[in-house]
Amino acid sequence: MEKYITGLSEQADIQIKSSDHGQTDIETVSQQHISVSFKDESQQQLIVEDLQSTNGTFVNGQRIKTRSILPSDQIKLGHKSIDTNWLFGQVKQKAKKHQIHFEEEFEAMKPDFDAFLKAREKVKSKSKRKTLYIRLGISFIPLLGLLYLFATGQTSSGLMYVFIVLSSVLTILTLMFQGGGTEQAEALDKLQAAYERKLACPKCGRSLATKSYAYWKERGTCTGSRCDAKFT
Repeated sequence: MEKYITGLSEQADIQIKSSDHGQTDIETVSQQHISVSFKDESQQQLIVEDLQSTNGTFVNGQRIKTRSILPSDQIKLGHKSIDTNWLFGQVKQKAKKHQIHFEEEFEAMKPDFDAFLKAREKVKSKSKRKTLYIRLGISFIPLLGLLYLFATGQTSSGLMYVFIVLSSVLTILTLMFQGGGTEQAEALDKLQAAYERKLACPKCGRSLATKSYAYWKERGTCTGSRCDAKFT
């Protein structure tokens, strides 16, 4: 597994800064104090190796040369206590930059892909029903008007002309409601925004919500120009 140099140096892979850990005892940390790496791909343990530091490295109060640690262990670089969970997080971030295969992470997103697709179809279906009801309502108006004219015997050419014009206007209005309109577009945009964080490339963070699970599974890779993540 990749090793990451940790210490005060600005050139260190993981830099120990007073802004992150406080000023107290920061001077007891060497420029290149330890190297850290994951023990295996499970990322449950770190291998910590002291790099001949001036003030030593301590795990649970014992000075060490090389040792595997858990997030629950306590580590000191010199006299400086380091948050072990922070250290694990830093190594995970570094490891992700070198990681290529994200098959497990991608498969874990399938329920979110399915939920997103179902929610999209629900929005579209609701919009279609609303449009249908409006079109049917508008279409019935000319029919009711025609029935009224015949029932009352008002079939003069003038009234029939007015009726034809009214029918034409209503037909145009009906055609205007063929699409989902702005309301549907806004609802779909809000839905996509809500899922973009969940459906993102686990390496570069690029949104995957623009395409379906089936598309990304078939493609197998992220579309980011600088991302080499593989999903299958």
